[in-house]
Amino acid sequence: MLEEIHGRLPQLPTDHNAFTLGSVHGHNVVIACLPSGIYGTTSAATALAEMRSMFPLLQFGLMVGIGGGVPGKIDVRLGDVVISKPTASGSGVIQYDYGKTMRDGYIQRIGFLNKPPQVLLTAISQIESDHMIGQRQIKKNIDDVLEKNKEMRDQFSQPKDDRLFRATYPHEDNARGCSSCDLNQLSHRQPRITDEPHVHYGLVASGNQVMKDAQTRDQIAQELDIICFEMKAAGLMDQLPCLVIRGICDYSLTAAAYTKSLLSEVPAVVPTAVPEKNVGFTTDEYECLRSLFLTNPADIKTALKQKKGDRADGTCEWILKTEELSDWLEGLENNYQNGSNIFWLHSNPGTGKSTMVITMTDELPKQPVFASGNKVLAYFFCDSSEENQRTAISILRGLLYQLIHQCPRLIKYLLAKYPDRKETLFTSFDAL
Repeated sequence: MLEEIHGRLPQLPTDHNAFTLGSVHGHNVVIACLPSGIYGTTSAATALAEMRSMFPLLQFGLMVGIGGGVPGKIDVRLGDVVISKPTASGSGVIQYDYGKTMRDGYIQRIGFLNKPPQVLLTAISQIESDHMIGQRQIKKNIDDVLEKNKEMRDQFSQPKDDRLFRATYPHEDNARGCSSCDLNQLSHRQPRITDEPHVHYGLVASGNQVMKDAQTRDQIAQELDIICFEMKAAGLMDQLPCLVIRGICDYSLTAAAYTKSLLSEVPAVVPTAVPEKNVGFTTDEYECLRSLFLTNPADIKTALKQKKGDRADGTCEWILKTEELSDWLEGLENNYQNGSNIFWLHSNPGTGKSTMVITMTDELPKQPVFASGNKVLAYFFCDSSEENQRTAISILRGLLYQLIHQCPRLIKYLLAKYPDRKETLFTSFDAL
């Protein structure tokens, strides 16, 4: 689907991704395939973490691949495309195997993942509108690929013989697929008048298990209003604004064709952030900073805000007016000549500390002591369930990364600790 293919870039020894670089409709695109034979949300999360260390200015993610459709509520068939569109009850993706096990084995799901970015949802609306007036860009994208890649024609066939068996029918377990299954157990469906893939929008279920049992699939789907199952998105949604695009069942080409159509509707804009290598960093300094990256605290804060939802007007503003915070800011301005540099906010779990800190990180940069440029604000949100958010070294690397982004001149102090051998980088950061 790439209109241009760009050359590869050198990677760090710790980066195990195989990237393909190119452009589509004016967008620079980086593609990473996940490890062959390794399933689940963890491999996707690991690949994304390594990708973001290599490309820290990624705007959004597109999880493109295959998924298992849920027949019933919608007429989903082989080769169709499912898009994770937010519903009235959630974000478009739910981790169906994550939650609390209640009485009789019932799983109480903890909650939905982050919503896709607004720019992608707007592009989805445009594609829906184009389809209503007869524009068929997805099929054209497929035909163009097959025309340019003759060797793919035999591998890609339109699913004219799409057979759906009843969910209660136990299939024969052999290597010949359903060739020996009882055709009397087929569900009757009207044939489609076109072989063009249909696009379905709704809730996608993500988890670490391959969904092979039709009755279990239908039970969970009915409970949660799901139209598709897959195994990667839950590892990405809270790390990077992301949209899930799945071809049913092994038709990843149709998913890729939709993706190209989607990018044609997304305006190509120049990022407002300035890449590190364009603000005066030398090659060694840039490589050092990129090696330092593990998590971006600003991205963690954005994910928390999306997960918790917007705070109501006035919420937590009281803390900005407290005497304790005023004294702390005054001490900061005077370099704490007569007091402590610690502002300690403590309370029981679930009382709103995270929301208060989010408010403070949003509002404190507007205070004169920070707005003057003499001081900078760095922060880090810890999470005991995330490997990159729960250790002292993670906190240190996150704070340093944030400080250097705001004050590039500080890179010289870090570079002095940067090892000659990249393999010992993490040992060097431990020494800091």
